[in-house]
Amino acid sequence: RSPRLGGGRCRMILEVHDELLFEVRRTHLAEAARLVKREMEGAWRDLGVPLEVRLKAGGSWGTVMPYEPPPSDAAARLGYRK
Repeated sequence: RSPRLGGGRCRMILEVHDELLFEVRRTHLAEAARLVKREMEGAWRDLGVPLEVRLKAGGSWGTVMPYEPPPSDAAARLGYRK
């Protein structure tokens, strides 16, 4: 849990097998996506194989597309590019 994403800006609303569905305000999408990806990929560090997290975003089920959040401001200042 991140207090930065509280206050109704991001909440998990559904879990189906290995998929999680979040409701996120558009203004916080990039931050929420980076946080979810980081936490999910690091959830089982002792597993021995990397966990791949694929993000998708959209305003409704019909508009969901793959999503890659931009680097954080701090990462961008350091020259990080994925």
